[in-house]
Amino acid sequence: MAGDVNLDEMATAHDTLVLEGPDGVGKSTLAERLSAQHGFRVIDSSRTPDRLDRANWYREILDGAGRILFDRCFVTDLVYGPLHRGRSRITWSEAFDLAESVIDRVGLFVHLTAPPPVIRQRLLARDGKAASLAR
Repeated sequence: MAGDVNLDEMATAHDTLVLEGPDGVGKSTLAERLSAQHGFRVIDSSRTPDRLDRANWYREILDGAGRILFDRCFVTDLVYGPLHRGRSRITWSEAFDLAESVIDRVGLFVHLTAPPPVIRQRLLARDGKAASLAR
């Protein structure tokens, strides 16, 4: 989906949501709101210890019952893993398999974005750190 969406309709129509996007765009804020208003259990994958087998961890969650909202997930690991750890903790094949599991759960992937100055302002307000916008 591109552009504006009705978040309440989106949350009502899906049992699983995956929020992706850059730091500071509002994923966690949106996750808290959707959880409170629509009963999603929020899974913050950025807080999962490295020692866990990520693919199996995601599979166990996706095999469970109830409404689930991932505040980032295996897509993020594919992107940021090589940048932050020199490797992803999940393979592309595992990611495709997990994406199918999300779809099977009547799931939706949502990529959030915002203008760079807005993201920078939010990051600075949150923890005082943000990359410069100067080139």
